[in-house]
Amino acid sequence: MGPLILIIEDDATIVALYEFVISTIPGLAHEVYMTGRAALERVQQPPEAKLIILDLHLPEVEGHEILAAAKKASRSKVIVVSADASALSEVAQQADRVYVKPMSITELQAYLREQTQEAQLP
Repeated sequence: MGPLILIIEDDATIVALYEFVISTIPGLAHEVYMTGRAALERVQQPPEAKLIILDLHLPEVEGHEILAAAKKASRSKVIVVSADASALSEVAQQADRVYVKPMSITELQAYLREQTQEAQLP
């Protein structure tokens, strides 16, 4: 299994878009979590993800709490995505990258390649 990416997003259409982008990069594995509670539990358990794509507004537990837990429990890089630009400014210093929805899929794909390429080197 290659580098692991966690998709934490409650919108199935956006999940499908992220899955498509990930599928264009050979060797990546991914898991999807559509509720905050499930995501919060997952980020605190092994195996550690290389990257986490995190929506801020989720059912049950907000993304802010998941971000804090991920940063405390792992070395995973966290990409925070939200349509709420003011909320993104609140987490910009904790996140490794922030994107306002709608975002450039090409830019996301380039960032995923850059961050996972080193993990795939022999």
